Amino acid sequence: QYSLRSVAVMCLSCTTGNEAPGTATIPVLIECLGDTSLNLQTGGAMGLGRNTSVPALAIPALTGCLSSTNAKVRLYAAAALRNYGSQALSALPTLTNALADSDYKVRGLATNAIARITSAMLTNAPAK
Repeated sequence: QYSLRSVAVMCLSCTTGNEAPGTATIPVLIECLGDTSLNLQTGGAMGLGRNTSVPALAIPALTGCLSSTNAKVRLYAAAALRNYGSQALSALPTLTNALADSDYKVRGLATNAIARITSAMLTNAPAK
């Protein structure tokens, strides 16, 4: 039922920690975000949330997914952005808009992502 491509993306999105496949997979995962397959879109978002090694590429791509017509894609994008902490500051306006999303799960994850991003900003503030 799944294509070889879908299975490969699922494998890439499931690696964590020391198993992270590195920066070479980031462009592939970003490309998946624009695919017509829901499995590839969500798998790409999941993978980018687990491999946060290239935030300059991943954060704009994930932020764009917050305007997807599919709630599941928006949900996975918000969850992924949460993992970037203060590096995802540029996503705050779009995440704030997601607080009015029609899907309560998206609203919840947007709230969680905003809390994580702003909390990280406060934690990383220089001491006086």
